[in-house]
Amino acid sequence: VTQRLRVRISGGKTSERTVAHGQGDLMINAVPYAFVSVAGKKQQETPIVFPKLVAGEHSVRAKCPDGSLQTKIVRIKSGKRTSVTFTCVK
Repeated sequence: VTQRLRVRISGGKTSERTVAHGQGDLMINAVPYAFVSVAGKKQQETPIVFPKLVAGEHSVRAKCPDGSLQTKIVRIKSGKRTSVTFTCVK
């Protein structure tokens, strides 16, 4: 994934650069199950893999069968699969 950035530097000048962002996968599971969303995207039932997320921090929200909500922050690393598990039973 690439992104074109414009940066203002001293003297009122600007500079543009293309920045490449790595990608990684996110595997989400829950016990017994949950409906999850990543960065506010549509909820989906676990277990699920979100492929090719931009490397960096992402907010993962889980809605458990009892209606309770849990949120975790995960860090995606380029070229890696990150796993997170929610526990919905008390």
